[in-house]
Amino acid sequence: MTASLRGFYWRLTDAGTGRVAVALCGVCPGWALVGLAVHPGGWWRSRIVDDPHVDDRGVRVGTAFAADARHVRLDVGPGCRPAAANVGASRWPRSSTCPTSRPPWPA
Repeated sequence: MTASLRGFYWRLTDAGTGRVAVALCGVCPGWALVGLAVHPGGWWRSRIVDDPHVDDRGVRVGTAFAADARHVRLDVGPGCRPAAANVGASRWPRSSTCPTSRPPWPA
């Protein structure tokens, strides 16, 4: 059985300034929603794109989104093409009630 939606979520924080960015990718068969939210400011931009690929190396959706355990890159429109490397990254603890909430790549 294939899941009808797989979700990927990265939260990037700057504790010194209180700024937070959230990058996400929701993968469905044949298409995906990619998005970026930024706080403060309540800013959100998203895009629907075709042909997502998820494997043990990460998730990629054309030129709109690429991410693995250490990097994330988005293109959700003009003026919104951030890229980040996770420095001091920590994994979100796996929920015992949702055993499939883990990334597809090895820890």
